[in-house]
Parts: sequence; C-alpha cells; structure tokens
Amino acid sequence: MPKSYDVIVIGLGGMGSATAYYLARRGKRVLGLEQHTPGHDQGSSHGRSRIIRQAYFEDAAYVPLLLRAYELWEQLEYDAGRQGELLTLTGGLMMGSPESKTVQGSTQSARAYGLPHELLTAADMHRRFPPLLPPTWMVALYEAKAGVLHPEETVLAHMQCAEQLGAELHFKEPVLQWEAAASGDRVAVTTGRATYEAERLVIAAGHGHCSAGRPWPAAGGGAAGVILVCATWRHRAVSAGALSALYLRRARWSATVWVPGNRRRRRRGQNIVLSAGWPLYARND
Repeated sequence: MPKSYDVIVIGLGGMGSATAYYLARRGKRVLGLEQHTPGHDQGSSHGRSRIIRQAYFEDAAYVPLLLRAYELWEQLEYDAGRQGELLTLTGGLMMGSPESKTVQGSTQSARAYGLPHELLTAADMHRRFPPLLPPTWMVALYEAKAGVLHPEETVLAHMQCAEQLGAELHFKEPVLQWEAAASGDRVAVTTGRATYEAERLVIAAGHGHCSAGRPWPAAGGGAAGVILVCATWRHRAVSAGALSALYLRRARWSATVWVPGNRRRRRRGQNIVLSAGWPLYARND
C-alpha cells in the first residue's frame, strides 16, 4: 500500500522548500520530492543574492506582503539558528528623474505605509556615497531597510527547518506521474522509486521547467486539491501560463491562470491554481 501524507510537494527550490517548511509548521505530514540535489543550481533560486525592499515602486499594494515577508525571513533565521545570515540589510537607493516611476512609485509606497525613507538630491547622493556621481537632475529615495537575501542559503534553511519539524524530503527522485488515487479523494504521485499518496499536492516545478517548455509530469483525471506553482520570469509569465493551461486542458483538469501584476484572471474551475509570474505569492483557497 502506498505511503500516505497530508501533502506532497514536488520541487524543493525557493517556493517548494518554503511550502514544505510552513506546512510542517502547521503540523502536516509532508513529503518533498526534488529531482536534483539539495540547493542545486538548476532553477531560479540559486546565486549569491536577491534584492529585497519595502518601498515598492511597482505598486503600493505590495507593501503589506513585503512587511510580512520581512517578519518571516527573521523568523526563519531564528528557527534555523542563523540570525543575520540569510537577510542582509544594506540600504538601497531608488534613483531616477523626479517624475520617474521608480522615484514617484517608491515615494508613494513609503508615504502610504509610513515607511522610513529619505529623499536625496544628486549632491546628497554624492556626499553620502562618494563613488556615485549622478547628474544634477537625478534624485533618489533612500530606504535603510532595503537589502539582499541569500537565496541558496534560504532554500537550505527552509529544508533544514522542514526536516526538523518532521517533513520527509527526497532528493534525486524525479516525479513520473500524478493522478487520482484509487479512493478518488486523494492524489497518487509516482516516482522512479515508489508511489505515494496525499490529500493535497503542490507542484512547484519552477523556472527551469516552465521556461524550457517541458510538459508537467503526466496527469490523470479526477483528482482535486492540486496546486500548481510555476515560478518564472515576468517576460515569460504569459507564455508559461498559456503553455501549462494548454497541457492541463488536454489532461481534462480545471485550472486558474494567475499572473501577478495582471488584474485580469481567466478561470476554468477550482481544482488547480496555476501561478505564473515574478514575484510569486502563495494563495489559500
């Protein structure tokens, strides 16, 4: 009889490792499946740094998510015993002309949520940061809480904490197929080693899977409770979403295609949530 879990997570990169960790924190029996080694360099979450900031010029609606993200990164550092190692606050300059989206949008976000910030002239920037020689017309918003995350280390920290909380993580175990279990109310996932079952399945296949145009592992019909998370770069978000939706339609699965930053949503049911875009957010349905 297949080993059973509350949730199976396919892919243990930035999204999948965090999903496994937070599910384990909620007391769920979690199985994580990764086709590569821990902290591999085959996806979107490798490299030395990723920028993080609160005064988002793109849209002030991001700010509450970012404030919560900072709290969670600090909590992860504490849980993993790595305070000050995953998130490094360096301060950040959002530079441009006074009417630029970068400057105006950052200022609007900072003011809307009372974020600490400073507005600097070109002379201010040169005085504070001597290597910078901006033209006289340039201004900047300075945010002291901007900084960098260390993505490879955060992935490893999420996996470490997930395992400490009882999650079972398998590596170098590619998924071959997922389908409805014989009971009809669970999902069966088959790898090269075994078949597993769970009440819920989260597929966090990542940038490498989507951008390369690879099909998802073969999907049977009839199972509910599946969440597809396709993390890819913004300029490929629409094509990745369309590709995945096409595959799901052929497999007779319903899908919701959601591209963050695009207010238009095309719905074909509630069985699957497909999120394509960067940055990416988790949804609770």
